[in-house]
Amino acid sequence: MKINHSDGSKVLTTNRCICRPITYQDKTDLFNNINHDKRVLTYFLAPYYENIVDYSLDSLINRSQNGSYIWVIEVNNEAIGFVIEQIRDEQARSIELGYAIGYLHWNKGYITEVMSSICSYLFETCHFHKISLGAITENSSSIHVMEKLGFQKEGICIDELYYHNKFYDVVYYYKINPIETIK
Repeated sequence: MKINHSDGSKVLTTNRCICRPITYQDKTDLFNNINHDKRVLTYFLAPYYENIVDYSLDSLINRSQNGSYIWVIEVNNEAIGFVIEQIRDEQARSIELGYAIGYLHWNKGYITEVMSSICSYLFETCHFHKISLGAITENSSSIHVMEKLGFQKEGICIDELYYHNKFYDVVYYYKINPIETIK
């Protein structure tokens, strides 16, 4: 079975959110919610920007237009975060995703809601075999989300990440396409 990319990062809706492709109109919201908030950047690997004039979405938009799965999480017409493809292995039909959400939207269940929808889409429509998620071991909220979504702990990679002048351990979780596990 091959991965189906025909729809790419198509628009997905949940009870409270719209997940949609990134656009240049998201710049101000993503700057404020992600790249200008050091609390968010404690756990999400992205540069901090002091001024919006220095912030660009070019790289993310180019990646999205070239087939990477990148969704903006929109709530009440505001881009509050995003889900982004980190690594994809076409032959193994596996994908690793990362996510970030603005601090004011933490602990409201948005990421769990959005990731549930995106995972269903990636398994059912795109035919991925495995989805992986990772988090710095100190990010207990993200680990809770992964477990709540039914992901299984794969392992911890020691000193996997060098960020903010420090090495971090990263815990990885995975989920196998439930359609393929039925025997």
